Amino acid sequence: MYQIILSAGAFADKPTLAVLDFTTGNKPLVKEIHKVKEVTDITWADKETNLFTAELITALVNTNKFNVVERNRMDTIVKELEFGDSGEVLPEKAIKIGQLLRAEYLVMGKVEVIEASQKKARVLYSKSKKTTFQGHMAVNMEIVDTRNGKITAAKKVNLQDVHNESVHGHTTLVTFIDMLKEKTVQQLVGGIIDGIFPTRVIKVEDNKVFLTSGLEDMIKVDTIMNVYTVGDELVDPETQESLGMEEIQAGRIKITEIRPKYIVAQIIEGDASHILAGAICRLREGSSENKPSEPKTPGSSSKPVSW
Repeated sequence: MYQIILSAGAFADKPTLAVLDFTTGNKPLVKEIHKVKEVTDITWADKETNLFTAELITALVNTNKFNVVERNRMDTIVKELEFGDSGEVLPEKAIKIGQLLRAEYLVMGKVEVIEASQKKARVLYSKSKKTTFQGHMAVNMEIVDTRNGKITAAKKVNLQDVHNESVHGHTTLVTFIDMLKEKTVQQLVGGIIDGIFPTRVIKVEDNKVFLTSGLEDMIKVDTIMNVYTVGDELVDPETQESLGMEEIQAGRIKITEIRPKYIVAQIIEGDASHILAGAICRLREGSSENKPSEPKTPGSSSKPVSW
């Protein structure tokens, strides 16, 4: 059961989030799993997208950083506002949702890609076999400030993962996909925390940078972050919709110490004079740990599964 917002003044110490059901791409996310002498169909339907949204909501509640609007209440409001099939939320509707739900932020997104495959190959110099699972999940997410209808932050998770298992392992393609979804949810939660509680520069002394501690669960010593100064607001020239604020990279830092109420980092790229108090620090995108390497052992392969 998710937390229920009781009144405008309740839980004032935490921001309130309302999470819309995520949507899928234009094409049905369906594909076949091909095995030797066997074909199995697995379908990613609307129900699966709703379950994915529910997993994200649960993860957000568990951070204890937000008040999350109860799912049934959210569904009722969405029906009353009569959203189209696209799930698009215009600024005026986002503001209306915020007023009705007493929520400061609205989270919405789209599952663009989810695909997985498995390959069985004989282990070199052995009679045993191993199974290699490969997967890719891409999700786009936006956080809208319902007080003004502007996009607070946008996050794209483009996760690629590989899991190797011996013949005695218990992982199936379905459980591997669950692992893929769980990792994607973790990155989305990190993006939401980063968007609402961005890590900011407190002050700079020589080559040392002091930061606020918003992402303490995701940052550790030696973590590398990009530093951005906030520029002008970006506005769509056709719709006049706010696309958020321009962010200009000012440098790169590496975490050296994590204190209870602040973080210490060292500048590894850029000029200290360009890294000012109030600048935003974000985790570096495109980490190599999310990029799978191709299996080296030859063997039979199955056609990729894509939802």
